[in-house]
Amino acid sequence: MENINKIAGPFMEAWAFKIFSIVMENSDNKYQLINIQAQQRLSKADVILQFRKERKVEMGVTAEVDVKATAQVAVNSRKSPNITSYAIIRTAYVLEPDLIFAILSLKHKVYSIKNAETGLMDGIMEVVGYKAYDIKYLGSADIS
Repeated sequence: MENINKIAGPFMEAWAFKIFSIVMENSDNKYQLINIQAQQRLSKADVILQFRKERKVEMGVTAEVDVKATAQVAVNSRKSPNITSYAIIRTAYVLEPDLIFAILSLKHKVYSIKNAETGLMDGIMEVVGYKAYDIKYLGSADIS
């Protein structure tokens, strides 16, 4: 259990992908989410979202989402996870000024008990809080 924070990120990314997929499958979703793609590990973003946008020329809007996981109560958890490199984000905005790059910060809590039969820990990871930030609109109060 002391290493749970090392694997929490991929679990939270998979969970976020599943939630976005559920929203997309609802054809009446208020966000007009029309496509979702998971990205490879160490990519600039973890998930790419595409939204329908009503314009004269029918085009979608794409948002890149970097999912960050932080434990709510673990003693050695990351209190402020690293975001994607500033140089990478800045270059992306220079190349695409209309880029939407969002940080999805998920707080999680782990519950566990020792399985008497196997001697292993059985655990449940629960998302207990979230915040989403469009990186273009971060203010000084959002940064620690």
